[in-house]
Amino acid sequence: MKSIIYISLVVLCINLHNSWGQSNPLTPANGQSLDKIVAVVGDEVILKSDLDGQLYFMSQMDKSIDINNPEARKKVLNSLIDQLLLVNKAIKDSVVVNDDEVTQRIELHIQSEIKRFGSEKRVEQVYGMSIPRMKNEIRDKIRQNLLVQSLVSQKFANLKA
Repeated sequence: MKSIIYISLVVLCINLHNSWGQSNPLTPANGQSLDKIVAVVGDEVILKSDLDGQLYFMSQMDKSIDINNPEARKKVLNSLIDQLLLVNKAIKDSVVVNDDEVTQRIELHIQSEIKRFGSEKRVEQVYGMSIPRMKNEIRDKIRQNLLVQSLVSQKFANLKA
């Protein structure tokens, strides 16, 4: 269970980084299309910018990752697709996550970032937005992660180690 939470937090951090508009070398130049759909899962789309942002974030965490490597792109895209498939399955199975739990996780994440960077002001500088805006930006991602965690817990609760 701890590994599921850890993986979800890593995915959340990557998604948050992507959604907060950090400038990176993958930003389109003049005359290029702003974005493209690279996959559709249920009613959700995965944009090229989502894929590029995830790769960029991972390359910042691990310098050995080549953002232009087709195999790395494929693995990251498959990971994004898997995440959305699990979210869709959780919704289909009527998994419910209450708003209080989402809010609690948002607060936990923000406090973790404040501890990591030393102050609220520094967190706002790093992410380029106010704490209240950050909370709004991450709400859906946290809800998705909690849906997936609940689904996995329900499906594998009877397995013994």
